[in-house]
Formats: sequence, structure tokens, C-alpha cells
Amino acid sequence: MDTQYDVIIIGSGIGGLTAASILSQVANKKVLVLERHFKLGGFTHTFKRLGKFEWDVGIHYIGDLAEGSMLRTLFDSVTKRGVKWKKMEEPFEVFDYPNFSFSVYGEKERFRNDLKSKFPNETKAIDQYFKDVETFTQWFGRHFTLKALPAFFEKAAKLLGLEHIKTPYITT
Repeated sequence: MDTQYDVIIIGSGIGGLTAASILSQVANKKVLVLERHFKLGGFTHTFKRLGKFEWDVGIHYIGDLAEGSMLRTLFDSVTKRGVKWKKMEEPFEVFDYPNFSFSVYGEKERFRNDLKSKFPNETKAIDQYFKDVETFTQWFGRHFTLKALPAFFEKAAKLLGLEHIKTPYITT
């Protein structure tokens, strides 16, 4: 077989498959993906041992996939709308502690109110947490958009003060 490829990708994890999809769809490249495992997808699937032990090693769940969201648009583009999304049943997570359980629902305001209900002395800290997450989310989107553009745009953003948020650079 004398097939010529423009690009050879080693590894079929989510990064390799995404790169292959974008290169073939957008750049019109002929792509070969090589994988040594018997199943494509890397850490996007589970592994079983001895027929009874199962490990979920990668993605547990993905949020913000409502029709029209930026993440959904990205996934739909990469997969040519080949992935069908089903909203998880709620609560989608339950934290079980020795003295209590805490159920997590997908709607942000319900989550915030449930936290305040469970921890009434922490209302101010809970509000600050949600504010910090929103601030970081906005920074994150701008930051990576700027990184994808020519360096001039990143310099212009600094001059305009768009990179003023310091919290992404501190450690936890």
C-alpha cells in the first residue's frame, strides 16, 4: 500500500483525535492516527480488569453543553455533530460524609442556595467563591483566545488592562 499522509498522529487520546479531526476538516489534510491500545480514545473510556474491577480514568462528566454554548459548538465542530449529548440525571453528584450528605444539582443558583442552606455561617465566603469562579472563567476565555492570536493582540490586551486579574497566577 503506497498511501501518502500529510500528518501522522501517534496516540488516539482526546488530544490526538481532536487534532486529527481539525486537521482533516479545516486544513483538508490526510491524517493517519496510530494507536497501540485495542480501543481508541485514551482516557475517554473505562478500563476493566479480571472482568469485575472497573476504573473510570478520564472524563467523569462535562458541563456547559447546552445547545449554543461555546463548548457545545466546539464539540459539534470537531465531531461533525456526531456525538449525542444526554443531560445527566439530577442530582449529578452526591458527597457522602460521616455526618451528612450533600447533593449537587446542575443549576448554579440552586447549588449556591443549597450550599448556603447547609452552611449558613459561610454565606459571605460562598458568594465570594462564586464571584471568584465567574471572574476566573471570564479571564480564562480571554486568556486562551489571546494566546491563539498573533502576539500583537496579547500586547494590546495588556495595554488595555484586559489581563488585570491576578488570581489565576496564585497557587492554591
